[in-house]
Amino acid sequence: MLFIDTLASLRRLSVAITLLAFLACQPTAPPADVVATTDLGEISRAEVEDFILSQPASRRSPPADQPLPEWRHEKLEELILARALEAEARSQRLAETEEGERLLTGRIEPILVQAIAARVIRERVNIAEEDLRSFYDAHPEEFSHPEQIRVRNIYRRVARDAPPEDWEAARLEMNDILNQIHRGARFGDLARAHSDSETARLDGLIGRLDRGKLDPALEEILWGLGEGEVSKTIRTPVGFQIFKVENYLGNFKMDFEDARTRLHRRLTREATEKAEAAMLQELLDASGAVYDPTLMSTGDGDDILFALEDDSVAVADFHQRLDSIGFSKARELTLRQQLDQAVRERLYLWQAEQDGLAEYPEIAAQLEQVEREVLIALALRERGRAIVHELKDKDLQEFYATREQRYRTPRLIHLRILTRDFPSEGIWYEVYEELDRLADEIRAGKRGFEEAVREFSTDFTAIRGGDVGAIRPEAIAEWAGPKAQHDVLELAPGELSGPLLIERHNPNRLTYERAGYMLVRLEAIEESRIRLFEEVREIVIEQYLESGRGELQAKMREQILHSVDTEIYEENL
Repeated sequence: MLFIDTLASLRRLSVAITLLAFLACQPTAPPADVVATTDLGEISRAEVEDFILSQPASRRSPPADQPLPEWRHEKLEELILARALEAEARSQRLAETEEGERLLTGRIEPILVQAIAARVIRERVNIAEEDLRSFYDAHPEEFSHPEQIRVRNIYRRVARDAPPEDWEAARLEMNDILNQIHRGARFGDLARAHSDSETARLDGLIGRLDRGKLDPALEEILWGLGEGEVSKTIRTPVGFQIFKVENYLGNFKMDFEDARTRLHRRLTREATEKAEAAMLQELLDASGAVYDPTLMSTGDGDDILFALEDDSVAVADFHQRLDSIGFSKARELTLRQQLDQAVRERLYLWQAEQDGLAEYPEIAAQLEQVEREVLIALALRERGRAIVHELKDKDLQEFYATREQRYRTPRLIHLRILTRDFPSEGIWYEVYEELDRLADEIRAGKRGFEEAVREFSTDFTAIRGGDVGAIRPEAIAEWAGPKAQHDVLELAPGELSGPLLIERHNPNRLTYERAGYMLVRLEAIEESRIRLFEEVREIVIEQYLESGRGELQAKMREQILHSVDTEIYEENL
């Protein structure tokens, strides 16, 4: 009996061992919240949710035609790919390369600058209700206007020191134009054809004029006209004018509630500018930095505008910064405003370092996210370079040949400019006459254009003789208005313009406002052409890869998912 019992026990033990061995060979069911495992670790459902929430709002929900399970599967794969690429970049130390450091710096510095700027605004800019009301009550002219007239004009310019015969010739010409109007000619057509005013392109339309704002003699004439009536030929210090009154507009006053939003925006902007100016000076004093903006107009390229510890900005560096942001954008602010902005950014970075801002939890989280994004981008670039290495020129040239119109250069104009801003006090036509005399001297060979630019120009390019390089014609319109662009394009290569009005667009008022005059010399025209394959090889490679992006990404996705030994648990997703 003992033998039989022992044998039975051995049999039960054998079955148990066999069962345990069988169970050991079976895959272990993952925890309910694990949706995937990889060589890089497990991924939970919560991590997928956090990944989705970290994306732009447009990518946080599936397209209308895509089932939710399929979309969530794609998001999980994107997360795995991101982690794999980040691990690749870290193992290859790509962040320590020159390219990696440049990309990281370019993403991190703006976050720190914006954080300090936000603190300045939060601590120093506080527009209260009484501020809005006080400004509204103290500046009624900004929220109302008296009776107005809407006027058109035709203008014949005559220099104040012109000989009497020039004045008489202009008077006769204007009288002839006036006679044509009386015979039925359209005022706007004559203004467009003959007027020297910048309003010519608008059929002579000046706009609205307030009662009481004009020279008394002119005020009496214009306000004495009825709607649709035309004035006589009127002599002014700088020529002759003919006016036409379109219509009269009554008094107007905007209610406080209607003005509130615009008023709050304005006071906030002004308070912010004041706070930033104060902060700039405080940081200059606290940091011991050296800042001499006068060198921008008096120094040469190697002179140091700003220096703080190991950081410095030379005149040439600042010119390079301005050139890099484009012709029109570089002139949206005054030169001093551009300088202050660049220096303020560097001082904000200094303050961020003093405060240990990068260690603040909220900022640290942003910087960690940025670092991950840069690492992923660097890893993708490395993989892209590996693909490019295998490309054959024959394939690229065939791609180029079927799309060569894509590689056409825009038409560019190479200019030199001399600008003069309108004075805060003074008369605008004095600026015109100054530039008109300069243009005559330059054409007569009495003065070199580049010499005149260095002596008189208010544009930051004065230090290099007004050379703005080759730009798109549209850039002139973006900066100085469409009429200036038209006049510049009328020049022949080597030709110097007369004084051209600079009209800067005011986005708040949706109008062009007179800012100054400029002389322009057209140096050369680069006509549009199709660039040779050798010139655009890198662009062709980029577009070739982009054209096969779907296929390449699918292949890359498959390779990466396989390389990290991915297993996805759909039932938990």
